[in-house]
Amino acid sequence: MNATHIVYESNTGFTARYAAMLSQKLGIPAAPLAQALKSLPAGTPVIHMGWLMASSVAGYKKAAKRFAIAAVIGVGLGDTGAQDDAARKACKLPAEVPVFTVQGGMDLAKLRGPYKFAIKLLTNYANSNAEEWYAEWLEMGDKLYAKYMFDRVDMNEAKYPQWWSDVLNAAPDKPVEVAAE
Repeated sequence: MNATHIVYESNTGFTARYAAMLSQKLGIPAAPLAQALKSLPAGTPVIHMGWLMASSVAGYKKAAKRFAIAAVIGVGLGDTGAQDDAARKACKLPAEVPVFTVQGGMDLAKLRGPYKFAIKLLTNYANSNAEEWYAEWLEMGDKLYAKYMFDRVDMNEAKYPQWWSDVLNAAPDKPVEVAAE
């Protein structure tokens, strides 16, 4: 089936830009899904494009109810092609309908409603974890440095006298804070 139109659902503009590029390349018109639902007759063969959310292609169900879907293109944050199978499964696409996923982007300033809240929540969680992991990594580095530098393990030099090794082994890994008097 040859598509005569491209219909798309865009959230922050990346899918709309892809639709415009594909429209120009194929020489067929592109329109937002809401506009196409009002202007195109039922059964029109279309390429449906939408942003990806949990592997589902936005607007696909509405488009499939009205139009003959020739292909589906999902635009998301993952690598191009990485979500093809997941998008097919999430949208319950028949095997004969080609599905493609391409890497787009996200403009946080353009996100609306629960999507903006969810992305902010995920971003804060990821940032918090990254900062915590970095602090743990630095602490591990301090411990390794203390162990292998001060004890000179496998450094082909004579070890410290036993009394000094005993002092180092009894000392805390980090210097003790002394309260100002």
